[in-house]
Amino acid sequence: MSPFHASVAVLLTACVQVHVQVEAPLASYRDAVTQASAAVGAYFSDVNAFERDLYFDELRTDAKKEVLATDADGKRTPLLGQTLSAESVRARLDSLTLLSAYGDGLARLAGADAPSRLPQQGRALGDALTNLEGTFRSLHHDAKGAEYAGPIGFIVGLLGEMYVDAKRDEVLGRAIRDGTPKVDRILDLLEADLTLVAGPIRTLGAQQMLAERMDEYNRNRGRWNREQRSSALEEIRGAARGYELALVAQPASLLAAIRTANHALVAAASADRSPSSMAELRGSVDALSARVHEALPALQELRDLRSGAQR
Repeated sequence: MSPFHASVAVLLTACVQVHVQVEAPLASYRDAVTQASAAVGAYFSDVNAFERDLYFDELRTDAKKEVLATDADGKRTPLLGQTLSAESVRARLDSLTLLSAYGDGLARLAGADAPSRLPQQGRALGDALTNLEGTFRSLHHDAKGAEYAGPIGFIVGLLGEMYVDAKRDEVLGRAIRDGTPKVDRILDLLEADLTLVAGPIRTLGAQQMLAERMDEYNRNRGRWNREQRSSALEEIRGAARGYELALVAQPASLLAAIRTANHALVAAASADRSPSSMAELRGSVDALSARVHEALPALQELRDLRSGAQR
């Protein structure tokens, strides 16, 4: 676990206890967002590895292709190149962790009778959050980095205000009024990255891998023996399943569910924990948990298929 995520875990554990009617859905909210973030993170993390696997599959099926570090235009091939750098992926994962901590702070303010100071253990988190904005600004090869930095910095500031002596209603009102659009903006950026960058790479790549395996089989089936044909057909079966999963395992729906849960959390805070708002919060958290439980098996199967395809 990174120092950043360890600090978040300590902070969430150290937060003051809130009303019992808030505590149960809040605990479920934290768990659901954490699991959803892990699923989205796995998808982001696998993008570069999948591109490299696809590159090696092309080399394996076409003897005319050379292994190259750069192409004719001087651009790095998937052998060494990355659509999203490790730093870009980590920054996006940390932004989800930030949103989880922000939601926890918002719920704490809504449930507590008075604000409290930032726990002593939260200092490391504050430093990491400040650095997160700088990290996004430093991602010069990441076209979206600067777009993340602004709303990230705003949420960092608001999160800090939640843990200093201040009027509860004033801080809560500012978090609801000004923070919600920034949270939505961060989720929009993450969703766009999944839909426009990571998603097409996985879907089109899986389709290409299936087509190459089929072409290889059809070109060579006449001279292959039964064992070779059987092995190739099993690879085609796995590639076909991978393509199916790439079409259905779209983590962008998890971000939409996180957005809905956040809005329900804001509504509960605005309504001062009314029974109807708490029921809506519980419902949205249950829906997010259901999305997670649907997505995780498909994402894991995708990973297993990719691992099995490696040689």
